[in-house]
Amino acid sequence: MLAGITGTYGYFGITTVGRDGVTVGARLAPMVDAAMEVKLTAANAHLIFEEIMAGDNEQEIKEVWQLLDETLLLLRCHPHRRHK
Repeated sequence: MLAGITGTYGYFGITTVGRDGVTVGARLAPMVDAAMEVKLTAANAHLIFEEIMAGDNEQEIKEVWQLLDETLLLLRCHPHRRHK
């Protein structure tokens, strides 16, 4: 009897957590995707800048500025940013 009650309670608990996890994941997925894009563009700009500073003549500073502009645009378009 106790095992049946515990099993039923556990099943409904796991179902609720799973359903809430999917809901939260779907709601936060765009924010996570935007954050990953910001990190990627900023990291690429940083890498190219380091190559320029090391003396690599094949890279241009214009590309760094373009990546930083793209990063800034992504940050400005983020739906949950704190400052407008």
